[in-house]
Amino acid sequence: ERFHLGHNRHFHPPVVLTQTAAAAVVCMALSISATHVFVYLTLLLFGLFWIHARLRGRRGTLLPVGMDLPPPFAAAGILFAWIFVSTTIRAAGSDQPTDFLHAAVRSEWNDIPLFLFGVLVYRLSGDPENARKIRTAILIFCTLVLLSGTAAVFSEFRLAKIFTGHGRTVSADNRPQHPSLALG
Repeated sequence: ERFHLGHNRHFHPPVVLTQTAAAAVVCMALSISATHVFVYLTLLLFGLFWIHARLRGRRGTLLPVGMDLPPPFAAAGILFAWIFVSTTIRAAGSDQPTDFLHAAVRSEWNDIPLFLFGVLVYRLSGDPENARKIRTAILIFCTLVLLSGTAAVFSEFRLAKIFTGHGRTVSADNRPQHPSLALG
């Protein structure tokens, strides 16, 4: 299914979703904040594409495979449903239900977008071209993790703290990462 952008420009939603999902996978090795941006962008775009298709009366799927999920995804979906029901019941019996729900959203429910992202990436990988792009993103992610892990062995401080301006000054916010110091 193609979306028309005007003036003979079209794009395919699964391609755009795959690109933002691949960016999220690559960013996992570098920045949690950037990862969250791309995860939420991917989910937002999927929602917008889905709504757009429904408003136009298109009942075709945006993604190449059906809703059949492997057992780990199904089990996680059941777990999140149970957490939702449990939290709602406990909040109803709480003296301060809004505070209770706010705490739940910041803890247990915080992983729901990552779960939905995993399901979306799984469904996108049903198409061979999308699967190739996602495998490439995973390969880049693994390479970046190996390179940063190797560099971290030679640094007493966490690399993220060095890059964010804490430098090599020991403080409560910038503790050495290796109890036996660095190799270098």
